[in-house]
Amino acid sequence: MGVDLDGNDLYFTEALLNVLHPKLVIVEYNAKFPPPARWSVEYDANFRWDGTDYQGASLASFCDLLARFGYTLVCCNAATGANAFFVNNSYRTAFEDVPQDINNIFMSPKFQFPAHFGHPVSPKTIARMISSNAQQFQHSDGNRRWK
Repeated sequence: MGVDLDGNDLYFTEALLNVLHPKLVIVEYNAKFPPPARWSVEYDANFRWDGTDYQGASLASFCDLLARFGYTLVCCNAATGANAFFVNNSYRTAFEDVPQDINNIFMSPKFQFPAHFGHPVSPKTIARMISSNAQQFQHSDGNRRWK
């Protein structure tokens, strides 16, 4: 099963997993938010991606959701840093060589646009971060990151 909507991905994935039980789930995550950031757009039935960074959900948010349904993250697409692959836990033993730490699997975004790098920031992204009561933590390197 693959989900790539550039918007309500997290919500659709949850709805699909309530009725489907595939062996493999592939989702597009918003790589702007590295682990441990848990972030998603607010659900909007009329959502249309406007080309900005206000889209989808973070990898950690997908990991949380898919773990509830019995799936494990096994890799991210190194070429784009946008697609994550999860296997049903009944196949986990076939992936024993895969690191268990999300930080060792996460791939940062690798946008291939010659004119610019990344998606423009949307005011909705900032508003969503503030309204979701995101907490910060002090990283060991001294930088503050969203939790």
